Amino acid sequence: MTRYYKKIRGKNYDRHLLELAEELMENRKRGMLTKEDALEIYKALSDANKYTDVEKRTMRYIREHYRFTEAADALLRKKVRIWAAKKGWERRRKR
Repeated sequence: MTRYYKKIRGKNYDRHLLELAEELMENRKRGMLTKEDALEIYKALSDANKYTDVEKRTMRYIREHYRFTEAADALLRKKVRIWAAKKGWERRRKR
């Protein structure tokens, strides 16, 4: 499973999400990720249909280490918040 994860300071992060954020950042001349980039990151996050602790840690890392436009940051946070709440509700409903 080491290919799926990337270790940073002894903690596992989702390699795919980190590589995607880096690739998107390289394509930006102003050095800020846009709303379109935020949607790509969200799509990559939600593709497995669950929100793990590693993915949560990775999203926190991306938000802290990559620059987003205000609109992109707000969009990404909103999409993730709604999606994560829905996943939590579905998990509670199954119990």
